Amino acid sequence: TANTEFVFNIKNVSDGTIKIIWDDAVFVDVDGTTQRIMHKGTKYSERNNSQVPTSIIKGTSIDDIACPVGKVYYDDDWKAHPLYSIYDGKSIRLMLPIQYNGNIYEYLFIVNLKYEYSHPERLNL
Repeated sequence: TANTEFVFNIKNVSDGTIKIIWDDAVFVDVDGTTQRIMHKGTKYSERNNSQVPTSIIKGTSIDDIACPVGKVYYDDDWKAHPLYSIYDGKSIRLMLPIQYNGNIYEYLFIVNLKYEYSHPERLNL
């Protein structure tokens, strides 16, 4: 579900093939701790195994997900804890290392968390 993983699309607009280096990708929690991530196609039971990089040729895109492995657990079935709770003013981050022309570039995606009341009129009850 959307609250247990990052869902994203990456389009390669460069002049050559790029690769996402999954083994070096990192999720940063609200408290600043880091965890490795797993992506689409990785079984929960294999979340700590090495993951093959994904190649994206120029002009194409991929749809994928990133789920922090530390949020995955087994309780009669495989499940994942939400990426966040109510942490107004905090942020979570996802760093994806992208290889291009032999160089690795770290792309950092920051999600700022802000709690908005569904019914603010009820706050004064």
